[in-house]
Amino acid sequence: MRPEFGCRIHEHVFDAVDAYALGRFDYEIRVALDRFEPRIDVVGVEFDTTRVDDGLLEIDIAYRLRTSSDVRNLVFPFYVIPAGEEGE
Repeated sequence: MRPEFGCRIHEHVFDAVDAYALGRFDYEIRVALDRFEPRIDVVGVEFDTTRVDDGLLEIDIAYRLRTSSDVRNLVFPFYVIPAGEEGE
């Protein structure tokens, strides 16, 4: 097992989703992909915040395969705890 595998975004599940938080998420995602997925170059990381009040932040990661230069993307649903529901 590799307990350090992945990114530290899950440490922020109770954080407010604002511009500062999105910047941290972007950084953590890029650092983890650079460390654990050497076959790709990250082209961009975008956030869909339209459902944050429902507890869902969608993260769209665009990447290029280094061997073929094919551009692809992955949408990752990140579930957040809406403000005021932490103790329920």
